[in-house]
Amino acid sequence: MNKETNCAVCDDHVQVQRNTPKKLQGGVIYHFCSEECRDRFVQDPSEHTGSSPRRSQAGLP
Repeated sequence: MNKETNCAVCDDHVQVQRNTPKKLQGGVIYHFCSEECRDRFVQDPSEHTGSSPRRSQAGLP
């Protein structure tokens, strides 16, 4: 079940597991390397979802 993507905030490598921090935004699931990065995303999603968003390809709910 492990898939790989990059953190939507800092672009670090993320091995997606059930407990990986994530956020559904605009119909896209974004994954994060830490709760801190998830919190930064939540504060200002538009900063991290500009014209070329880093969308997760993992597709886990």
